[in-house]
Amino acid sequence: MILSKTKTETLLYYFQSVGDLVTWIDKTPQTKLGREYSSSTATDSSRKEFTGTESFDEAQRLLRDGDSKLARMINDTKRDIKAKSHGGNTKANMIVRSAQGFLPDVGAYMTGHPVNMFNIKQGIKPISKVISVVYNCGVGYATTTNQMISAAVKVSEAIATLEARGYRVNIYVGKKVMKRPLKRTSKIEKIGTLVKIKDAGKPLDPLRVSYPLAHPSFSRRHLFAVAERAKWKMPETYGCPVSFDKSDLTPNIGRHIQLSAMEIINNEGANSIESIIRQIEEAARKA
Repeated sequence: MILSKTKTETLLYYFQSVGDLVTWIDKTPQTKLGREYSSSTATDSSRKEFTGTESFDEAQRLLRDGDSKLARMINDTKRDIKAKSHGGNTKANMIVRSAQGFLPDVGAYMTGHPVNMFNIKQGIKPISKVISVVYNCGVGYATTTNQMISAAVKVSEAIATLEARGYRVNIYVGKKVMKRPLKRTSKIEKIGTLVKIKDAGKPLDPLRVSYPLAHPSFSRRHLFAVAERAKWKMPETYGCPVSFDKSDLTPNIGRHIQLSAMEIINNEGANSIESIIRQIEEAARKA
């Protein structure tokens, strides 16, 4: 686990894997206020509706073993995309040797070779660009579990499509919250949690990413568990979700594109799978 204070006065907890997160939670005790709130482990009647799990132990099992139901949803989409894909290729201008062109190949000309010019030809080349996607899963208290799952499945479909086209994708999931000041003179405190759930060198594994990417309990139990152990003075709630700033993320993961669950849910019409894919590809082209 890497703990840093960013330029935006954000206390950022960065976990380089899901296992890193689990180990840190197991070894780090809750703060005094964390024990008092302990929303991550609550089992009251409304907790399942809010988190999608009965207990923290159930959430831990899903994090460790994957959520087979969500994995099937993601896998069915992935198979459908792969079946429709024409491969990970893109059109590109390539310099080729030719009998005529815009620039002489001096070596070939000196040896008397008839193909002694360079020319430009449009061809097909494989895409192999690495892109990093940060999925900000922070949402408001009133957001339903179905809305959270639907937004995340859109993101997984977009990533599966990009991988079918030949991109290699790192996936990070997390959220950032801020404590609103009770007085104008008081300082706003912000805390962010970021977890790497997929490496670009490996294909999308629906079972491995299903829980941290799409299950509401990841945000509403596991990331609450981080807040309950973090080195900050917790507000009366777990904080108000906000966007990560570039300076929060770039030092740890480099160039990236941030997708927001709140934006996808609140602007469903403007955040189709196709528009999410366009956002990621545009960011990849600028990288």
